[in-house]
Amino acid sequence: MKAKTANSTKYAVLSMLSLKPMSGYDIKQFAAGSIGHFWKESYGQIYPTLRLLQKEGLAVPEEEKSNSERLRRVFRITSKGKTEVENWLKDQPRPEPARSELLLKLFFGYQVSPQESVRHIETFRQTMQAQLQEYQQIEKQLEKNLSHHPGFPYWIMTLQFGKYRALAYLQWCDVSLDLLSKNNPKDSKLENATKNSNHQQSTKQEG
Repeated sequence: MKAKTANSTKYAVLSMLSLKPMSGYDIKQFAAGSIGHFWKESYGQIYPTLRLLQKEGLAVPEEEKSNSERLRRVFRITSKGKTEVENWLKDQPRPEPARSELLLKLFFGYQVSPQESVRHIETFRQTMQAQLQEYQQIEKQLEKNLSHHPGFPYWIMTLQFGKYRALAYLQWCDVSLDLLSKNNPKDSKLENATKNSNHQQSTKQEG
């Protein structure tokens, strides 16, 4: 099917409501702890979207008691909304726009000291290492608590995408640092950065 050009936030929020009734706060918290690794929504996007869903008859507001027995407003998806989600899930996803400030700076990096590019790559590598560790922890929790849930293989697919992408980025960092070192052989700082990169890669493989 042809990709839709409609507001993706609308379908992200509606899909989350397909799991259970949620408030705007619930949606923000759920997204942060799950799809937030690859899809972020702000309150400034969520609340107008909830009003839009209500206007289009895709979700309806209702009141429910919270744990503190106070009434709170949540939104429940309608049958029309469920059909909308199903149709959206069948549509071909739109291509992701290629936009990276890191690559933009590296492309023009020859105009400054190579150490600046090394610094950017090292910082990026640390971020990717932290992300990889986070993905590994999430994977353990999913396998421990939700392995029998029908959504488990689909959640693992999205998680594995993040894991493999982080691993690829880490490999790219090592290759890039090595390339900078070979093209600047007299720079001892670059050489040390490459040695540290190779040592960390070796340690990771042994572990």
